[in-house]
Amino acid sequence: MRLSKTWPIHLNPLPDELTSSWLIRCASAHGQKIQTFTTLTLKSTDIWTRDLDNSVSDEKLQTLSAQSGRSFRILDQTRLKSFENLAFKSHAPKSYTRNILSLGVYHRTRKRYGLQYCPLCLRDDAIPYYRRTWRLVFIVACQKHKVLLHDQCPFCSAPVAPHRFDFRNRIIPEPLDFRLCSFCKGNLAAANTVLAEKEHLSFAIKFTNSFSDGRVTLSDGTCVNAFEFFEFARELLKILLQHEVKVKKFRDLVWKTYSKPEDLDNAKQVEMMRVKARSLGLQLVYNILEDWPARYKDILSRSRVSPSLVTKELGYPLQWLP
Repeated sequence: MRLSKTWPIHLNPLPDELTSSWLIRCASAHGQKIQTFTTLTLKSTDIWTRDLDNSVSDEKLQTLSAQSGRSFRILDQTRLKSFENLAFKSHAPKSYTRNILSLGVYHRTRKRYGLQYCPLCLRDDAIPYYRRTWRLVFIVACQKHKVLLHDQCPFCSAPVAPHRFDFRNRIIPEPLDFRLCSFCKGNLAAANTVLAEKEHLSFAIKFTNSFSDGRVTLSDGTCVNAFEFFEFARELLKILLQHEVKVKKFRDLVWKTYSKPEDLDNAKQVEMMRVKARSLGLQLVYNILEDWPARYKDILSRSRVSPSLVTKELGYPLQWLP
């Protein structure tokens, strides 16, 4: 099949949908295998050998806009880049971006668990799809269903890789069902759910509220740039879940005051951590940020850790820190 300049079937991206999710649905709607569809559309065979949602260029998005009949502005909101100045300060399409979970792309496979999902969303969606916010480090719970997210198939433990749904048959496209694992065809929507705590949901709520003006309000009423807040939360998460010697006293005091996470993660970057470890760590981060700035100042004082050690990797000053 040869595609015309404008596709015969036009699908709108769904609310908060990822570029990859929308593109896979478009391929299925046209009765084509995803690899064939994207090769014909974008004149490239390596689209799925990288993190499409993090790396899709303006040029490729313009092509998709022209062929799909959807505006560039609408499609731009499917990219992870659209979270710039909200979830992170600077977007890095060719390397890791702070607060975007790593997929661990190897050829067309995924070695890491960077795409999360809510089983109840997949179950209840009239048209199941994958959300942008499910790719963020600090989003570990579904704001709608108030349950913790998953990052693997509950049956075969494989990472979620919806672009591989029709890889079994090299010629005939398989019917698309985002509810099914691409490897074992297990039902992701049937995964057991665990109720989220208020600490988990607070980060999702703050992020959603920041969409209007790009700001987050701290517990003392101070308004700060959203990306500064979430990148600072990332630094705290890294300290609390990893074993950096220079901030050991800070970490140990937080563990002693609240609790030591039962599932530490030895990943080199926060963006490589699994959802269980991040959910435990974010509960501690929440406790530090509550009653701002009193608790943070108290922990710094008692642990005798310099504030500069906490934020040394940010590369820019946070004027609102005590």
